[in-house]
Parts: sequence; C-alpha cells; structure tokens
Amino acid sequence: MGNRKHIDLIRQGVTAWNEWRVIHKRSQPDLTRADLSGMDLRGVDLRGAGLFKANLRGANLSGATLRQARLIETDLRDADLSGCHVYGVATWDLQLDGARQTGLNIAKPGQPKILVDDIEVAQVLYLLLNARQVRKVLHLMAQRGVLLLGRFNDGGLEMLRQVADALRDMHYAPIIFDFDAVETRDQMETVTVLAGLSRHVIADLSGPSVPAELQAIVTTYRVPVIPLIQRGTRPYALFKILHNRGLICKPIDYSSVDDILRSLSASLCEAEDLLPCREAFLGPAPSMPSERS
Repeated sequence: MGNRKHIDLIRQGVTAWNEWRVIHKRSQPDLTRADLSGMDLRGVDLRGAGLFKANLRGANLSGATLRQARLIETDLRDADLSGCHVYGVATWDLQLDGARQTGLNIAKPGQPKILVDDIEVAQVLYLLLNARQVRKVLHLMAQRGVLLLGRFNDGGLEMLRQVADALRDMHYAPIIFDFDAVETRDQMETVTVLAGLSRHVIADLSGPSVPAELQAIVTTYRVPVIPLIQRGTRPYALFKILHNRGLICKPIDYSSVDDILRSLSASLCEAEDLLPCREAFLGPAPSMPSERS
C-alpha cells in the first residue's frame, strides 16, 4: 500500500490536493494501490507520483499533470485522460480499455505543445523526436548487444549471470531473458524483437525442445546464434534444421559454467565472422540523419 497520508489527502478532492502540492513542491506522492476509481480529478497535479497498481478506473483526469509520473500496472479503464500533460511519464502494462486519451501533451514545459492520442505511445514518440537518444540506444544494441536466452531454474540464472559478467569484461552489453517464462504471443514478440536488435544471441538449448521464438531469430532476423548444450544431451532434429538455415556457430558443450567461459571468446569470434552474411541477407542498414552542429 502507498502512503496513507497521501491517499487520504487526494480523496479530499483536487483543490485540497493541489494546495498541498504547492506547499510541498519536492514531494513525490506514493499512491501505490490507491483506489481512486470514479473520482473527479480534473486538473490534478500528479507530477512524479507513484501509481503502481493504482485503481483509476472511470476517473476523470482530464487536464491533469502527469509529468514524471510512474504508471505501472495502473487501472485506467474507462478513465478520461484527455488533455493531460504527460512529458516524462513512465508507462508499463497499463489497463486502458475504454479510456479517453485525446490531446496528450508530450512536450517539455515551456515548449510548443506536441499532442498525441495514446499514453503508451507518448514516451516512444518522444524518443523518436529526440533522435540523439534513439541513435545511442540502437548503436549500443547493434554494436554490443548480446541476448542471453536460457532457463532460470535449477541454477540456470546464476550461470547466465556469470556469462553476462564475462561479456561485460569483453565490452559487450548483455541482456538476459528466461525461455521458460515465455507463455504469450506478446512475450514471444518481445524476445524476437530484442534478438533482431542484438549483435549476437547466446541460447541455452539444453531443455526439452528448441523454443519456437528461436526459429524466428534464425530464419527471419539472421542473428548469429551461439548454442549452449549441456553435456549428455543431444541436439534435436529441429535444431539441426535450423543449423542448416541460419547463422549458427559451433555449439558449446558444457558441464559447468567454466566450460562456457573457456570457449566464449572463440565462439564470439566465430559469431563476428558471420556478421557479413547477415548484412548480405538483410541489406545495409538505413543511414540515420546526421546531427546538427
């Protein structure tokens, strides 16, 4: 539960709340799990507020200030967000069915307004408008990103963490993803998109089958893949088919993480040698516009 004082105060209405915000300008309200459903919150000042799993279903937030607010798993179904100022808002896994989202302002205070009609699109669009940050992220992923796909149970996470530490020492940027946690189409799309942005993929294939998302990584994105296969297990037929179609490095057979670490540098060199094949398949990347001096 959030800060009880903050929750009780906002339930008194917008006038009392905004007056308190004027006096306590540096306060970051904690409205975690607050039930504010159906409330009239027009023009409310929620700058920097934490709204993790808050219930704002059916609330009227039109004209509210949501700058730097943290909306994580927040229930905004049937809420009115029209005209909100959402610069700097963080949004994750919102419930937005039936929400009205017209005229959301993503611009910094004092700058010309930029209005969009989807709060989840707002932060992405702002990044796209600030190409410098986008270029930095894409460059990092393309030049140094390595996606680690494995299983977190039975010591698998600790093994992947040690591999990630070794990758950092080699100036790569590792991202760890749990194969076993992939249950929905959205999660499958997430892992394939991450792979498509990455320079290489390291995949532990010691489980009962080759995950379906690996097929997309190999056949669509043509990302060089370094397979990890626990000693005593055998590659499956599907893996052999993928090996012939994609940019698959020689598998690292391991019985302990030390086996992987000893072979990692050579396998990465092999993966680097495969990159020209990927570029030939995908074609050259589009050039980014140069920054103004």
